[in-house]
Amino acid sequence: MLSLPVAKSLSENSEKRLSQPKEKMEALDYWKLSERVTIFQAIMLIIGRDPENMKSKDVELIYRTNERNPNIPDGYGAIKTALLIAVRKGLLDVSIEKERDYDQNGNDCGWIADSIDLNQSFVSVAETRKYLKERNFHSDFFSSVQEISSADYLDPENPFYAPKLAAAVEAWTAITGEGKFEGESTPTKLMEKWLRENAIRFSLNKADGKLNEDAIAQITKIANWRPEGGASKSPGSKNPTTPKK
Repeated sequence: MLSLPVAKSLSENSEKRLSQPKEKMEALDYWKLSERVTIFQAIMLIIGRDPENMKSKDVELIYRTNERNPNIPDGYGAIKTALLIAVRKGLLDVSIEKERDYDQNGNDCGWIADSIDLNQSFVSVAETRKYLKERNFHSDFFSSVQEISSADYLDPENPFYAPKLAAAVEAWTAITGEGKFEGESTPTKLMEKWLRENAIRFSLNKADGKLNEDAIAQITKIANWRPEGGASKSPGSKNPTTPKK
């Protein structure tokens, strides 16, 4: 929890930024270079605001205090709700990070169960564009993003579509693209986490709704570039890990 003076300061600063007029498309065009954005960034881009200098905690502070605050962008609550539901239903390619809880003294109290950190959870721009298009919802930004055709084997409409093959390719693409290589993390752990979060998309649930851990393990073995095990080094390190030929 934030102290009242700090919360008031954050609220006032956020209101000033949110009260600015809608950004010109020139400012938003830079975001077209991103293949993945945070959920909060996706919300603001759908609305038509440049999320560059905004943080979800600031906007959420205002929103939770007064949903009808005139400085809250129109549609913020509705779009956030829709995207979070889509994420939980497995309709979007997402890498979920939970929110952390802190007491009034700033001490870390651990992860918040079943939460989704809007600033640390990433969604695919292409998937978000497709999601909006399927719902016949127009967004200036996402409608202007060029649609990238995917390989036939990644197309669910292809009569020869193989969910496990697609899962292996997309898990590898997502993990290597995000660069989440911390010293204590391994490709196996990262991919298993991603596959569990996107299980519905690739039919990785059993008939009773539970995760098919055997299938997840098989897919991870296929996509893992370090089958010998061990933590993966950061791409920015002096001796980056390279797949064996």
